[in-house]
Amino acid sequence: MVGQGYDGCSTMAGKIGGVHKIIAEKYPKARFYHCASHGLNLVVNDLNTLSEVRNAIGTTKGGISFFRGSTQRKVLVGNLQKLCETHWSEKHKSIRKFNDKFLEIVEELAILHKEGDCETRQKAWQLYCTLTTPTFIDTLKVIAKYSAKLEPVTNILQSVNINLLEASEHIQGIVKILLDDRENAEAKFEMIMKSAESNYSALGIDVTGIRQPRVVAQQIHRSNHPSVSVTEYYRKSLFIPYLDSLVQSLQERFSEENKESFEIFCLHPKVMKSQSDLGMKKIIENIKRFYGNLLDNFAEEARTCGNAIK
Repeated sequence: MVGQGYDGCSTMAGKIGGVHKIIAEKYPKARFYHCASHGLNLVVNDLNTLSEVRNAIGTTKGGISFFRGSTQRKVLVGNLQKLCETHWSEKHKSIRKFNDKFLEIVEELAILHKEGDCETRQKAWQLYCTLTTPTFIDTLKVIAKYSAKLEPVTNILQSVNINLLEASEHIQGIVKILLDDRENAEAKFEMIMKSAESNYSALGIDVTGIRQPRVVAQQIHRSNHPSVSVTEYYRKSLFIPYLDSLVQSLQERFSEENKESFEIFCLHPKVMKSQSDLGMKKIIENIKRFYGNLLDNFAEEARTCGNAIK
């Protein structure tokens, strides 16, 4: 046995007593592979542990549903992408498009609050009040920035010619970018705040009137970080925890543990053709080292095929 694949059910995929663990003890080469697309979606879901992110996603979903729920309202802001929990690539695209049309959406809500019927006016006003809060705007900017980075990976994982080795390397590249942003959190968040402040200005929100929540002895319903400015407060309570959660979740769900087995994708003729002799030799050695005697005469066959393809 050289591989296992199940869903995330603990009975099957559990690391302690799951079927995956029991089989791996007897067959060490039978690595466990969770659905990569599902894993990436779970990474995004892990971020919902942050209350600001959870609330912002819920509000975004409510705003999209409001405009999509009526043909007349739908034409006001164009076709907003539905924020669907099961269509993973659409989730990232939905947030990105909502952010792109944010000012247009808020403007239409202000109009509908005055000109719609009773139910429409009430709902439009509720959404308008929530969407124009600094906390929502700042959170939306953070989520949209990193959703745009995850969207290409989602598309790769759902492509016809998927190469899990390339996908794994792509994800590790994103982790490095996130770690760099975390290392330079002050400068990176300053850029995000400039985008948020441009929205404040367009919406007529007085920046000088925004105050960070006061620090109290006990607080469980919101972040409670001491800070000297609004920017510092949101950097500590939103941006840094968001990056930390994203990095940790990606590293846990996409560890490099299976990378050596993913190298078998390099035996595809298209990939072999693009490899140098030295690179192909290294790949063959890595695969042979991992699978050992399971691949009889593998090294010579791979070299012969590689030379024939070239």
